[in-house]
Amino acid sequence: MTGAFLTMTHVQALKEAAIEAGAILMEGFNAPESISFSKKQDGSFVSNYDLLSEARLLARLRNLLPEIPVISEEDTEEATISPPVFCTIDPLDGTKNYLEGKKSFGVLLAVVENGDVTLGIAYLPAHDILITASAISPLTITNSMLEPLTLPYKEKKAGEISVAIHSRPAHEYASEHAMRYAEQACLKNIREQNFSLLADTNTDELIRLAQVALGRLDLYIVHESLARIWDIAPFKIILEKAGGVLIHGEAFTRPYILQTTFIATANPALRDLLLSP
Repeated sequence: MTGAFLTMTHVQALKEAAIEAGAILMEGFNAPESISFSKKQDGSFVSNYDLLSEARLLARLRNLLPEIPVISEEDTEEATISPPVFCTIDPLDGTKNYLEGKKSFGVLLAVVENGDVTLGIAYLPAHDILITASAISPLTITNSMLEPLTLPYKEKKAGEISVAIHSRPAHEYASEHAMRYAEQACLKNIREQNFSLLADTNTDELIRLAQVALGRLDLYIVHESLARIWDIAPFKIILEKAGGVLIHGEAFTRPYILQTTFIATANPALRDLLLSP
């Protein structure tokens, strides 16, 4: 993780770009009658505010980093060449929630250098939460008032770990397949350390990753996801700077490949368990 070309001017300007894009999203969120949308080929939704937010981000990036290619969630065609250095943007992560009037949406931006994320920004404008980390700056969080994880059984006590498990297709409870994956991937090791687990199965990836970054959720395990690099890349460096880790199945040198499995924590003790042989 080098961030060789990044400066604090870049970091600050990209934070401002995310905030500007978020302000555009809030214009539509506060005036839902102004929102129009259509379905993309993959069945997901795209709104006019996705495109307005994307236009603002692209304009700022082209001015600030003119030689760096940008890979966007709204790209209509997938690139066949993987550049060594690129930016990723998701101008509106959570479009379906946005269209339904839910606050669970955000702006995501990352810089990737040779497979390493060197800058990550996650802005949740409806919560006014800005999370930033880079190779040349520490983790910063502005307004960490996101509602804490609500578990259906009891309050978390000392020695307990809150775990969210996400699988597709989504069910009220995680699928048996996803639970087997979680058990094999890490839960067995955690139990052996005498931690008890409180499981929850909310499927909102953005909010869950933000809660992990904010220390409100200890562990997030995702199986059979439809995530792409622009959905999770910002959180890789954010969680590393928080003392945790984001373990993902596919290298970030292949921008358009699905990231079907990933595990996230900001807890250093859990990080060590996850990374242990």
